[in-house]
Amino acid sequence: PGFSNPVHVYSIHAFVPSSGLRWEFQKWALRDMSAAIKNDPNPYKIFSGDWNLTPYSPVFQDILKETGMEYNDYSFFPKVTWNSNFIAPFLKIPIDHIIYSPQIKQISKEVGPSLGSDHHMLIAKFHIPES
Repeated sequence: PGFSNPVHVYSIHAFVPSSGLRWEFQKWALRDMSAAIKNDPNPYKIFSGDWNLTPYSPVFQDILKETGMEYNDYSFFPKVTWNSNFIAPFLKIPIDHIIYSPQIKQISKEVGPSLGSDHHMLIAKFHIPES
């Protein structure tokens, strides 16, 4: 009630770039999803998942540019999510992400437990203004 548009949530588990061909498949899948998000006229969108790339990747930056979405980690270093089996945090890397349209305000983003996975989950809270 009170919202004229629903929130569209997109998610992807991108290929692990373990070879040149898989790297191309990963880029294709992420760029295809970015195009779908860009063409979605709904103002309230969230895109999350295991992208198997860091926020330092040019592909990650292309996704932000293509979709017009925002990324915020509330810290100097991004939240690390993989490999949850490593005890030392400096051995982990941020390859799971949540981005969102500028009309949505992200309130928080935390790293949660792994629940048996080799990834930690990301938990985000958002505020969506009434339309």
